Amino acid sequence: MKLLLVDDEDRVLLIHAKDPQTDAKCWYPVGGGIEAGETLQDAAAREAYEETGLAELPPGVPVWLRDHRYEFDGQAFDVHEEWLLHRVERFEPAPAELSDYETRTILGFRWWQLHELTNTTETIFPPQLGQLLTDLIANGVPPEPFNLNVVLASASTRGAWRGGVLPALAGIVFIVGGIAVDTLGVVIAGAAFVLAGIVRAAWWAKVCATSRLVDDGRHLVWMYRGERREEVPWSDLRHVLFQRYARHVTWAFGPRWGGPFPYVLIDSRADRPAGLRHFAEIFIIDKAQLQAADEALANACLQHRVTYHGIESRW
Repeated sequence: MKLLLVDDEDRVLLIHAKDPQTDAKCWYPVGGGIEAGETLQDAAAREAYEETGLAELPPGVPVWLRDHRYEFDGQAFDVHEEWLLHRVERFEPAPAELSDYETRTILGFRWWQLHELTNTTETIFPPQLGQLLTDLIANGVPPEPFNLNVVLASASTRGAWRGGVLPALAGIVFIVGGIAVDTLGVVIAGAAFVLAGIVRAAWWAKVCATSRLVDDGRHLVWMYRGERREEVPWSDLRHVLFQRYARHVTWAFGPRWGGPFPYVLIDSRADRPAGLRHFAEIFIIDKAQLQAADEALANACLQHRVTYHGIESRW
């Protein structure tokens, strides 16, 4: 169970902790287990009091679900999480009843603003928390809790303007040249290039941003424009490789034809001949979102016992 304690300025309270074995530091929401005889709300109130000292926790609304595996203090844990959204007044956390283990691992607390979560280079669990919480607050509570295992990496419209840079720059050169030589046709051609750049940027924002990687529990799936373009059973996968840039750094017309997109390669037992092959491309330019996708893919591969090679690794 995890608690999203969000104040009236949309800041969320996170715990700062370190792994006692590796000294790796991370941030994660308040939460814990449900004891025998407790309801979800009872457990939430108890955990909030023990970890933060908050004596009166307003009722929470179920928003997310997650099943995942994580490693801490040299051990691997398989957990099922139910996430609750609690609107609270900002307070200064003062733990009331930490265990000896929590006392050794918890370093402190911080109220995070949404844009800080999205842009930070510190380790946040889950990695997509900033974007997920931004979407939740913008769109409201879902009618049913959303399964966080579903979306591993989602394309972003952030940076879509880059898709129109080259034609727009060419258009500006034409316009300036046309004015210089007093040739209306060249100016019109330049204006057409600029318009093409604007249209292309809008196209990237609308179409390319529909690309996402999904874990449906049994398959790794590439969704594009609402369709399952590629899927492979997790049980067949041996390696997943996430690269920062696509095969061809070109300004092509779609993900299948290359472009400045991060992309995914897979090594599947079902493929003949064996070896790495292209699987999916995800339109992400923002660095923080790229790192979040990398960490989400790493976690999914760990859960499904598949060897993962991240964006900073070399095959």
